[in-house]
Amino acid sequence: MAGSSDRLDALAKTLARFDPRESIRPGTVQLVADEADHVAVDEHGLTALAPRLVLGATLGEGGMALVRAATQTSLGREVAVKTARPGTAARAAPGLLREAWVTGRLEHPNIVPIHDVGADEAGHPLLVLKRVEGRPWSDVIRERPVEWNVEQLVHVCHAIAFAHSRGIVHRDLKPGNVMIGEFGEVYVLDWGIAVSLVDDGSGRLPLAAASREVTGTLVYMAPEMLDGLATERTDVYQLGAMVYEIAAGMPPHVGETVETSLASIARSDPELPADTDPELVAICRRAMAPDPADRFASAEALRVALTEFLAHRGSAAIARAAQTELTALEEQLAARADRVALYQRFGECRFGFDAALRAWPDNAAARAGRERALGAMARYELANGDARAAAVLLADLVEPLPELTAQLAALERTDAARRSRIAELEELGADRDIVAGHRARTAFLVLFGLAWSAAPLAAGVFPAIEVGHALSLVVTGASLAAVLAFGWLARAALGRTALNRGIGLTILVALLLHGIVEAMAWALGLAMPATHAIAVALWAGVCGAAAVFLDRALVVPTVGFLAALAACVRTPGQRLWAISASLAVLFGTALYVWYRSRGGGRPIAGLADRLRRGDRGSIRS
Repeated sequence: MAGSSDRLDALAKTLARFDPRESIRPGTVQLVADEADHVAVDEHGLTALAPRLVLGATLGEGGMALVRAATQTSLGREVAVKTARPGTAARAAPGLLREAWVTGRLEHPNIVPIHDVGADEAGHPLLVLKRVEGRPWSDVIRERPVEWNVEQLVHVCHAIAFAHSRGIVHRDLKPGNVMIGEFGEVYVLDWGIAVSLVDDGSGRLPLAAASREVTGTLVYMAPEMLDGLATERTDVYQLGAMVYEIAAGMPPHVGETVETSLASIARSDPELPADTDPELVAICRRAMAPDPADRFASAEALRVALTEFLAHRGSAAIARAAQTELTALEEQLAARADRVALYQRFGECRFGFDAALRAWPDNAAARAGRERALGAMARYELANGDARAAAVLLADLVEPLPELTAQLAALERTDAARRSRIAELEELGADRDIVAGHRARTAFLVLFGLAWSAAPLAAGVFPAIEVGHALSLVVTGASLAAVLAFGWLARAALGRTALNRGIGLTILVALLLHGIVEAMAWALGLAMPATHAIAVALWAGVCGAAAVFLDRALVVPTVGFLAALAACVRTPGQRLWAISASLAVLFGTALYVWYRSRGGGRPIAGLADRLRRGDRGSIRS
């Protein structure tokens, strides 16, 4: 550790004279003894190109190179000419030749093509390049949005992936070495310190294995570059450093001193602004991992990740808008807003999260927001006792919520008991429905009432009709047969409800008892007045029981029968009129009860309706 610290201190002192944003060229810092320089300038091998070029204004310049506009007279086209800066020709020549030989191997749309290499009048290397009208990316990177900058970096990744496929490592990737053309072209420049991972036998390309000098741009360097090492993943690191600059607005290893920059390089733990997209943060951290083995395996893999990030940006924007709606929904829930307003907000919120997930199924923020919205509305429905709505909402959750699931189960048990009670009440209500079968019941009561009321009256009006036990039994038997026949014909209507069945059975029992009384009286030799008195007493008892168990209005005909009984005892000669009147009162009261009940509704069915609506008071009552 001490040796490593001393080495970094020495390196810091050596680098202190360099601008950390400028490229450090081979030969300026040596950490190991140099071997014989395998790149030599063969002045006799370079064709003099200066006579065929008309030089123009300076387009740019670096530490040892100068780029000028020029016209290639042989073709009449505008080109860029790169030469050594005055006074640096001896040191710059190897780098210029390296750049020419490397670039000549890399014909790619995102790499500036080299048209020719030759010598100027002094015999120094001269590179003829395609002239790109545009600006360095470093001039505009802070002015453009993240998406635009990432799109440019994707093009850079294309170029570097191609270079790696040819065994070339750039070693000095930074926005300053990328040119953005006026029509969207993206070019990677300055291959002067590139090295080859493969020996092609030509001796022209510097080998990475033989290049142990510290080179590159300090604020973009990967940790292994401090030891003079470089692989494809070194370029991946520097591409990640450009991701950092896109997000943070500055290179990753900017420090007040060289020592702080070196410490930042060794640490390689990028801290991005808090508002940086989490996906971009993950890409940057992986690309800039201190251990090359932990980085993206290739520039192509990094390009794919950046492309997916761009595709996900639309989804992320939709999810952010949906998150705003979710916040408003939670505020409305807390304020107990109207149900319609809540579901309108919930619909907007859920639609947004679903749209974001359709665009990007792995959008964690959208999935979490969707789950949160569903959970909030499920709690609302559970609090309001709507198990069915809560079940629909909880069924859409990807991750079940045990607390809400337990609440739903308890509410469903309560609802099941309530539904069972409702079914019982509905069945009871249907059985007690006074309206059901009312036509058949009305016809039955009217016909039977008229017949029984008219029979005693006829006997009273026509004295010639001798009312004896035989005639009375015949009338009773005929009445019983008529009731049975009518009941059979109208059995569907009269047998539908308990009320209809009760009325029919009551009349049948009364007729049977009346017939039995008549037969017994005849057998005992009782006179007709006594027989009629006993029959009227029987009807008074039956009617009184009906008043207790069916309807209190039947108290009126009960009183009528008691009055008729009194007439039978005190004025036997007027008994038939009294009996006819009491029977008329009975059937008139029955019709009144039916019409009154039609207007009064169905109390049992009404209770079932209140239960169905969830009226707790109705349940208790």
